[in-house]
Amino acid sequence: QQYPQVPMPYRLIEGTLLGVLIRHPHRLNIILSVPVGMMATWGMVTLLGRIRTGQGNDRARLYVGLAAALLGFIVLLENPVPPLQTTETAVPRWYRDLAADEERFAILEIPFHNRGFDKLYMYYQTAHGKPILVGHVSRLPDEALNFLRSVPFLEPLISIYTWNVVEESWVDFDQVDVTRQFRRLADVGVRYIVLNKPLVAEGFVERWRDWVTFEPAYEDDEVLVYTTAPLLGQDFMQDAEMAAGIGPIRATYVPVEAIQSGAIKADVRWTAAANPGQDLQVCFYLLQQEQPADTICSELLPGYPTSQWQANEVARGVYVLPVSGDLPPGPYRLDMALVVPGEQLPQGNALVLGEVSVLPFAPQHGSNLCWDGELCLRGYDLSQDQSRIDLSLYWQALATPGQSYKRFVHLVDPVDGRVVAQSDAVPRDWTYPTDVWEPGEVVLDRLSLSLEGVSPGNYELRAGWYAIDGGRQLPACPDETCAAPEAAYHVLDQALSLPAR
Repeated sequence: QQYPQVPMPYRLIEGTLLGVLIRHPHRLNIILSVPVGMMATWGMVTLLGRIRTGQGNDRARLYVGLAAALLGFIVLLENPVPPLQTTETAVPRWYRDLAADEERFAILEIPFHNRGFDKLYMYYQTAHGKPILVGHVSRLPDEALNFLRSVPFLEPLISIYTWNVVEESWVDFDQVDVTRQFRRLADVGVRYIVLNKPLVAEGFVERWRDWVTFEPAYEDDEVLVYTTAPLLGQDFMQDAEMAAGIGPIRATYVPVEAIQSGAIKADVRWTAAANPGQDLQVCFYLLQQEQPADTICSELLPGYPTSQWQANEVARGVYVLPVSGDLPPGPYRLDMALVVPGEQLPQGNALVLGEVSVLPFAPQHGSNLCWDGELCLRGYDLSQDQSRIDLSLYWQALATPGQSYKRFVHLVDPVDGRVVAQSDAVPRDWTYPTDVWEPGEVVLDRLSLSLEGVSPGNYELRAGWYAIDGGRQLPACPDETCAAPEAAYHVLDQALSLPAR
């Protein structure tokens, strides 16, 4: 508890130039120890002098000796250094093994923070002896900040060093040119990036592993180590060469059941065996009975043409493939090929990604219910039996929401407002957060409500949205403008009847 009314010595320098310069008063302790020590010595000499003056020589010497011993004991008691371990001093094995490598190179540890993990990494440095990028620096020089700005995936570190701390924002995962980012570190002698597992938040290791794509150089329970200069055939493999040495490490897409006016999203991790020497774009083909029904082409990586790629390149391509509302429903095959811009014939080999079923956008019940001018329900299908209610919800994003929301569907007893069955989840069974939806995209979201233990009778079926962290709830609106928000939910069915079993 603070008592601001009690005058304390350091308040004498509050607001002065000295106080502004040192920022923290405890920094004066070392300086103050000198005059305090002199004052204590002066007091001790004066006290011993009075004892010597007031007694006979023999008795005075005895009292002086006892007083000196007592004062000495008090000084020692006040400044003990007991062997109490306050910090775990174990050094992870990888750091200790690193000492055997006589080459000179640097390492970058993650997470980094100029006022947090830096001292731990400096302690590890006493074991491995290599230069480190993260240490305790009170005033980071402009050259260091400029270097951080040259490595975009380390951009969050700038905010940390300039005191605009964003908790756990150690890496910018939106950067797609992974090895080009890493090369900027390798060019200045940084050989390894070390992720310290016990120090990062839950889920960070998985996000990092997915972002980097290639395999770690070393891993145990404490550290995950990646080289800044990965090699094709050693740290990762090319699934198939398509053209000019370019091919995927892996390629995935969702969903396998698309809907008219919806979208298919492909995630392709590219690699190049050598500099391609030309610019290429990627085209995706929806084929029905071997005939192209739709084609979507785009740059492999916006802002980073393939003519600039180098050997052992690793890059992340994320592609949105809109499904036309006029595309006939039915089974399709999704293919991918590389094409020279302005030409139509694929270069090299096409790659079959898999099968896609296009479903009609024809809900049983139409709807224009909206929430906060961001999300609308364009319709739904409903079926029920004695054990459950099955729903297919056709959502549409008017604009990409700024955060991830959970949708809720509640079966409610209208008499007492009691929720008797519910489904609260991120759409598509937790796989498709709203903050990655495309503007205008229709999203098919299926769910089931168990009726176990629910008594026969009439119930309300309510739907709504709230922030994934359990915070803000989106207001229900009568239309897309949301000029007059209503409740926190919309009623899909006011008199859903559950018969006796």
